[in-house]
Formats: sequence, C-alpha cells, structure tokens
Amino acid sequence: MSDYQLEVKDYELIKELIRITSSVEKLYRKLLELELSGKKNTTDYQNIVCEFKTSIDEEKKVYEKGNLNLSKCGAIIDYIAKTFLPDNFKENTESIMMQDYNNKVLRRILNILKHKAILNSKSVKEMLPEEIPSLLYQIGISNPGEIVSQAINSSVELNKAFEKDILNGFIVFLNQAINRKNNEAFKKDLICSKYYISFVNPIIEDDMMSNNFDAPKVFYVGSRLVADLTQTDLKLYELLKNTYAIRKSTKQITKLLEMKDDEYSNPKNIISSILRQCFIRSTFLLMSDEVLSSVNNEFHDFIETEEYLKEHRNDHKGEENVIRCFKLIKYDRSIPNVLSLGYRKK
Repeated sequence: MSDYQLEVKDYELIKELIRITSSVEKLYRKLLELELSGKKNTTDYQNIVCEFKTSIDEEKKVYEKGNLNLSKCGAIIDYIAKTFLPDNFKENTESIMMQDYNNKVLRRILNILKHKAILNSKSVKEMLPEEIPSLLYQIGISNPGEIVSQAINSSVELNKAFEKDILNGFIVFLNQAINRKNNEAFKKDLICSKYYISFVNPIIEDDMMSNNFDAPKVFYVGSRLVADLTQTDLKLYELLKNTYAIRKSTKQITKLLEMKDDEYSNPKNIISSILRQCFIRSTFLLMSDEVLSSVNNEFHDFIETEEYLKEHRNDHKGEENVIRCFKLIKYDRSIPNVLSLGYRKK
C-alpha cells in the first residue's frame, strides 16, 4: 500500500484516464467488428487504425500530465482496486485464458500504471533500505549507488523484455490457431482474444498496430538484445530468463491438467485450452534446452504420481495437450529470430 494521499487533481486524473481508455476500447471494438465481418482489408479498417494512433497519442499525454511516480501510481492502483474492482477480479493472464472481458478498461489502466511504477527506477531505488549502499561499500564496492542503479535498471528492463517476448510469441501461436481448419468453430472467439490481449497489454500494442493487428511476419525475441545493452552477465540473463519462463508456464500447465475431460464439452473450455497451449509454447521459447528437458521430466513424473492418477484416472486430454506443446518445441524454435549485438563487453 502506498503512503501517498490522493489529491483532488488525482481523482480528476483517474476520471480522465477512464474517459480516454474507454475511447481506445471503443476503437478496438470497431476494429474487431470489421475483422469478424471479413472487412479487415478495407479502407474503413485503415481509417480506424489511423484514428486509433491519434487516440493512443492522446492517452499517452494524459499519463504524462499526471506526473506519475512510484508512490502516486501505487495510490491510484489501490484506489481503483478498492473502489471499482470485484472480489473475484482475475489475474491478468487468467482473464485472457478464461475470456473474462469484464473491467477491461480498468485492467488496461492498471497494467499501464504498474509498468510506469516499475520503470521508474529512481523511485524504486528510493524505496530500498538506506543501508544497502552502505553495506555494499563495506564489502569493498567503491561505487554502490551506481551498482544499485544498474542492477535495478537491468532487472526492470529484462522483466519487461521477457513479458514482451512471451506475449509476442503468444500472438504468433494464437494466429496459427485462428487459421487452423479444425478450430473454425472457435475462430471468432480466438480473434476476440487476440484484440483483448493487445488492449490489456499495451506493451505489445505498437507491434500489433504496425502489423495491422496480426502476428508479425518475422518474430523477434528481444530480451537477449536487452541483456546486451544493459551489459547483464550472460549467466545471470539465462537464469532470469529461465526462472521467468518456468514461473509463467507452470501455472498454465497446472490449469490444463486440472481440466477434466468432460469439461471439453463446453466450447469456452476448449477455447481456454487452446489459449493456454499457445501461451505454454511461447514460454518454452525462452527456456534453455537443459531447463526445458527438466520441466518435461518433472511434468511426466507428476502425471505418474499415485495422487494424480487417482484423481485423473479417466482424464487424459489435459496431459495430451501439454505433451503436444513439448513435441512442438523443435518446430516452434525455428520461428523466432533472436536479436543480439553479437558481442559482449567484459
């Protein structure tokens, strides 16, 4: 919880954010409706894309005028959560998987505020215990302030890059699912998910807009380049990347395994399964061969445990879908290009 106390101008800012975000959401709906009606390659669609760019610029200006820092972002997030959001408000990724499009305007605002708070490394540094630079100096580090700032910057930028890599991969695999013939019955729902992912995750919005709200023709993994630019130790980069991917994939694998076979009679659950598989495949792209092999082994050990077999004796679709994700990894890894400077400073 933030110690910052909201002022009258902050409440006015929140109203303005809701207004401009609602305008952006309205344009998303227009783009979605045109694509669903087969009018994506039309002048109408392109006109709305141009209008969309203008609206996004206006939205950015509203945030800029808010003079946001870590404390103010935290206070606004707390206020929105307590005032507007229901108790059953789903975590961001889970809202996508369950096609829960409620509160999407507020969700976009929260995600932007969280990114702005995290990216404000100066504010983050000020929130750290005062003893840290002193302790670093005591163990022989002559420039503790610089070290702390660099570590924060590297961590922030890499986490942002990992998130963007996974979301971009998610869109690529979702686009494949949209175009797959055996998914024809769910095509419109999957297209809805594509626009929702972009709306609530503005971190990929520029890429989506430049690709006409489709998957990019060439998919780049950019986190390695960020590691190069921030001069992050390569072993540390690999550790952070693998840890991030494991954390994101584990939840989705678990969710797939929890789904009973008879739940696949519900179209919404089938769509959720497709989305989870797309997301899992994207997380696998960030894992090293060694870590991926370890995750695969742990998964197979788990589905062979007595407890799992007892509970899921007649349920196999979930584990079959996860196994399919593992089997596709060789093909999937042939899709992206990894951006890197090609050299590293020591």
